[in-house]
Amino acid sequence: MMKSGLVFIFAFFTMISAAFGQAEEPRFVEVSGTSKLLADIDSATWRFRIRAVADTLAESAASLKEANTALEERFAEIGFAENEGLRLSSLRSGRNYVEENRQRVHRGYFAEREMKFLAPNLDKRMEIEHALFMDDRIEISRVDLATSDHERLKREALKVAMQAAKEKAELMVGELGGKLGPLLWVREGSHIASPMRL
Repeated sequence: MMKSGLVFIFAFFTMISAAFGQAEEPRFVEVSGTSKLLADIDSATWRFRIRAVADTLAESAASLKEANTALEERFAEIGFAENEGLRLSSLRSGRNYVEENRQRVHRGYFAEREMKFLAPNLDKRMEIEHALFMDDRIEISRVDLATSDHERLKREALKVAMQAAKEKAELMVGELGGKLGPLLWVREGSHIASPMRL
C-alpha cells in the first residue's frame, strides 16, 4: 500500500530589470513549485469511541466496561498483548438525549471513552478492523496511515519543489529581459491523497 501526496512551495523573488541598462525600482515575481511524494505505508492508528447507553449511569458504565473488555479480548485473540498499542482517554458520562418530533428528549444515560489503537505494521489490518466492527458500541472516527520514512521523503520533495519554483521564476524573468534577484520569502503547504491498495 502506498500513500501519495503533493508538496507545494510558493516563492517570492526579487526581479531586477536589465532593460536599457537603466537602474529601476526592484520588481517582484511570485511563483509556485510542486513535487509528488510517494511513500510505503507501514503503520496505522485507529481513532474510535466506545459509547454505551442504558437506563441508569451505573448500567451504562457497566456496558462500557464490558465493551472495553471484549475488545481487549478480541485483540488478544489476534496476537496483541494486553493494552499493546491501545490508549484510553478519561471516562465521560451524562444524560443521553434523542430527537423526537424535532424536540430534544431525555432517553437514559451514556458512558463513553475515546480510544486509539496504534499498529506498528499493517500485517493484521483486516483482523484489527474486524475486531472493531464487531461491536455496535464502537464508532471509528478516523484511521491515520503513516510511514516511518516520512521526514526524509518530505525533505526530498521540498528540495524538488523549491528547484521547480526557482526554474519557473528564472524563465519568467528572463523572458521579460531581467534577472532573478534574491529570494524574499517562501510558504510551504502539502496535500495528502487517499491511499491506494497495490
